[in-house]
Amino acid sequence: MTILGWILWGIVVSFSLGWAYCTCFDAIPVYWKYNQQYKSRNQAFRACTNAILERNSLLCTDIMTFFWWLIAVIFYFTTWNKLHILWVAPVLFFLSTFIPLRVFPIVSPLVIFTTRLFILVLLNIGVSLLILLFRADKIRMDKDTKNCKD
Repeated sequence: MTILGWILWGIVVSFSLGWAYCTCFDAIPVYWKYNQQYKSRNQAFRACTNAILERNSLLCTDIMTFFWWLIAVIFYFTTWNKLHILWVAPVLFFLSTFIPLRVFPIVSPLVIFTTRLFILVLLNIGVSLLILLFRADKIRMDKDTKNCKD
């Protein structure tokens, strides 16, 4: 049973990494749009994160990304049986659709606030890494095309 619990935890970690990657990847076009408007990289990044945090259409996705990471961290650092992931993950997935509607008076604003803080940190790290990877790919492609022309 312990092995099954760790397998479930590994699946949750892969979901949390995948949802985080998609959240950061969705932010790249917004960053490039603001990067063309502002001269400073910091101003563009600040405008990008504000625009992303203000979008309410993807708030369910942001909350679920936060919940995947929360499940992964809690079940890694506690002694709780990891088989509880089988009921915790579906319940949180279901709740992530209702929290943006502010159905729960005290919990909804608290979860939305912590989710936005989490997404802000995630975007600061993730978008910066993805931009570095894109720049490295572009430099590599430019070198390859230059070598092909010679």
